[in-house]
Amino acid sequence: MANEIVFLTNLIPHYRFSFYRNLNQKLNNRITIITGNTKNTQWRSAARNIDGINNMSLVEKHFFLGNFQVIWQKGLLNTIYNINPSIIILSGISGYLTNWLVLIISKIKKNKTIMWSCGWEKQAPNTLSYFIKRFLLKKYQSLADYHIVYSTNAKKALISNGIDSATIRIAYNGIDVEALSQKETSIYRQSTILKHNQCYKDKQIFLYTGVLLEEKRVTLLIEAFYNLNELYNNLYLWIVGDGPLLADLKILCHSKGIENVMFWGKDEETVDKYFAACDFFVLPGIGGLALNQAMFWKKPCIVSTADGTEDDLVKDGINGFRFKSGSIESLTSAMLKVLQLSQNEIADMGERNREIILKRSNTAQMVDTFMKVIDLCYK
Repeated sequence: MANEIVFLTNLIPHYRFSFYRNLNQKLNNRITIITGNTKNTQWRSAARNIDGINNMSLVEKHFFLGNFQVIWQKGLLNTIYNINPSIIILSGISGYLTNWLVLIISKIKKNKTIMWSCGWEKQAPNTLSYFIKRFLLKKYQSLADYHIVYSTNAKKALISNGIDSATIRIAYNGIDVEALSQKETSIYRQSTILKHNQCYKDKQIFLYTGVLLEEKRVTLLIEAFYNLNELYNNLYLWIVGDGPLLADLKILCHSKGIENVMFWGKDEETVDKYFAACDFFVLPGIGGLALNQAMFWKKPCIVSTADGTEDDLVKDGINGFRFKSGSIESLTSAMLKVLQLSQNEIADMGERNREIILKRSNTAQMVDTFMKVIDLCYK
């Protein structure tokens, strides 16, 4: 099909379902999504197909070259040849060797390519791995015709790598606010029941949601929360999620005698009731869309360095507080600041957060940006 639009991705996270469905509808069902066969972990839910969209799954081969993971999707080139797409949208992950070939062949055939990037890199700056990765990334990024990125920080990173700013558009990473708005009354009702059943009247609740991995720095959050317990006796910390660090975090709380930390486990289906019920949200390490959810529910947010989107979302003292990455003292200070806010100040921050999500960082705006870039490819 000459007008087919192909997405190349490793997997489809659950929070992307509405984006793909809405975009596919706008494009009159012309999307094909090609994923790898990487097994979903028990910590991160994802899929390789979405009902109503043409999906294909290819075998992936993973191997390492030094410290770098390299991935080959078996049969990808033949699959692309048979589909004969007019536009290919692929990830900014340079470790996919087959994506390099797709980009080079597309250049030769004069087919348009769009690279969709987060813009966040895990390598620490000023390390050998960082410089090697950046060198390869520059070459990889230069092969695409257009770029769509999550954030202003990601756009700056592309420009610093020599990419023409005219080829870059920002699709602020977002959530499906329309779906949340339809369920809002029900979710608030669930949150009220949750707080009542757990006897949280007159308690102030900090919330963390996400996978319990080392880079999420939940240990840092518990340490800072422990410091607050010496000053306040009406606080709770809710941790919603699962992961390999769960047992260690529970042991940490027990060893410190912290009894006001609640571990709720993984709850993707009804997670918004925790956002609606809490008072403040904390993202102690890397992450992204949890900030959007907290902001939709009008919660002041505390964040450091996450995935690059945080600078577009949280302004220090305006709609939340920032802290120095990895610093228990700085995080403790930021948490103290929100506790010292008046109810009017909390409400004002909440309204600002809600407005940002409704106007900019949502699925509808993402779809709109993708449509504009796709239109550019046809000109």
